[in-house]
Amino acid sequence: MASTSLVYRSGPTKIDEVELDCSISESHVGEVEVTEHPVEEGADVADHSRPKPDSLTLEGIVSNTPITRAQRKRAISLLGGGAQFESNTTADQKQGVAGYAEAAYAKLRELRESGKLISVVTQIRTYPSMIMTSLTIPRDGKTGDALRFTAVFRRIVVVKNKATKKVVSREPKAQSKSRAGRQT
Repeated sequence: MASTSLVYRSGPTKIDEVELDCSISESHVGEVEVTEHPVEEGADVADHSRPKPDSLTLEGIVSNTPITRAQRKRAISLLGGGAQFESNTTADQKQGVAGYAEAAYAKLRELRESGKLISVVTQIRTYPSMIMTSLTIPRDGKTGDALRFTAVFRRIVVVKNKATKKVVSREPKAQSKSRAGRQT
């Protein structure tokens, strides 16, 4: 039987500094834009397509009462399983205070409004240089004391300009102007 550790990493899903209690669904999208013009035979086909920036849609929950480390260990012993469910972070102590969901909501809104480049860590992949394009917060009677949200991210490709030196010729290529006087 194949091990899932080759595909999935252990650890929490994170949006910048906000650690999620639960990632309900993730939609990873990678697209390629292909030319609509005819391709000449013998031409390099790779020149007629270009990758679009990756996008990610993430539905998650952050609550004021997450599962603590002790509760996780108890669930592992009752349900069986390996140590991959155990958290190695100190977020268990930080998240247990009332108002963590509200603080996470404020942070997510700040990330969307600021347009700051962030890193998003999921079970499948870590995305650097992402920007949050949409944040949806559905509320109903089942939500309770938790923040349930859907966030959409798009990768921003950052390029660097390379500076070049200005080269000034020592010898003029053109002849200098000469005064010919008045012409009739």
